[in-house]
Amino acid sequence: MSLGILSLALWSCTGPGTGGSGVDSGGVSSLSLSGAVTGDPALSSVHSLDFAPDGTLAIGDGNSDRIVALELPPGDVTSHRPDIDDVYQLVAEVFGDSSGTSANIRDIAADPRTGRIYLAAERLSTGEPALFRVTDDDTVEVVDLSDVTYSALDYSSDAGVGSLIFSLAWTTDALVAAVTETNWSLNQLVTIPVPVPHGATPAITSTNTYHRTHNQWETNSPAVTMASYTHENEDYVVGTYTCTPAVRFSPAVLAEGAAETVGETPFDYGGGKQVLDMVINSEGVYATLDGMLGRPDDPWEGFGAVRVDLDRLTQDTELDENSMVLVGVGENINHPSANRARDLDGTYKMDMVDDDTLVLLQYAGLHLVDVIEP
Repeated sequence: MSLGILSLALWSCTGPGTGGSGVDSGGVSSLSLSGAVTGDPALSSVHSLDFAPDGTLAIGDGNSDRIVALELPPGDVTSHRPDIDDVYQLVAEVFGDSSGTSANIRDIAADPRTGRIYLAAERLSTGEPALFRVTDDDTVEVVDLSDVTYSALDYSSDAGVGSLIFSLAWTTDALVAAVTETNWSLNQLVTIPVPVPHGATPAITSTNTYHRTHNQWETNSPAVTMASYTHENEDYVVGTYTCTPAVRFSPAVLAEGAAETVGETPFDYGGGKQVLDMVINSEGVYATLDGMLGRPDDPWEGFGAVRVDLDRLTQDTELDENSMVLVGVGENINHPSANRARDLDGTYKMDMVDDDTLVLLQYAGLHLVDVIEP
């Protein structure tokens, strides 16, 4: 397996400064696309994935500085729970390589219509990207994207072609992406209206966020995860940043495309860590963090996880300078609204299959676990 992208998590707050059998991908109609075209989106990378409720799949193609939203067929609903000890090995073999160290899996996502799991992966020797789907016999197969219906939007990149799209999040009226340069030198949120209009120009803003662990406002630190939720009939997106604040935004405000947008920090995961991924269900926020359990030689062993009560995210008081620091290092969880999610230890990427089930890229394997509320 490769932990290539994980090495980026060691940067400071401000940064440094296919082969295989194809799966049919046509024959559906999306309410989340506008002015879509049909053909091959010609992805040069697959950095991140996120499904809309209707099954439209958003893909972050950072190498080409663009975001693609496309239709996939729903296929059969599955009740199968994948349990694959080394999914990297399977992906590498489909790419035509014999070793799991030749493949990198950048993201995972569950189709909300069917419960089927998809993987964003690349062949390290060539950079070749592919979208994989997990089958009911615990193998993986490449999804054929040569003739799909899609909308694609380019965004501006200050340092020439090539950027990182860390995460994507759908809301009712917007698709939001967390974007930075390849050296983590840029803080941008890219916001696209829904239905996603092919060829349109998205709104781009830099964010000004309060980092509770070192008590300062900051615009350089990029967002590394995004998730969405609805509270009192209002949509929000929440991002986590290097140095670990959780910051919420209104998609409508992000869509204005101001040079700088100020977020609200309801809590901070605490210093000495890096949030790797975050998901939200109806009761809580789940995050897996590099450095939470220390930094031993085996990097998987340093990944701890935490659950935070949803009302800490939706609160109206104790924001920004008064926000809570919820998580210490090791076993130290220093707030009653947070607790260790031990079943998630060793997790790098995750997604909600439904409100009660998580899919995890964990210890180089792919597993489903039930969400157990405290």
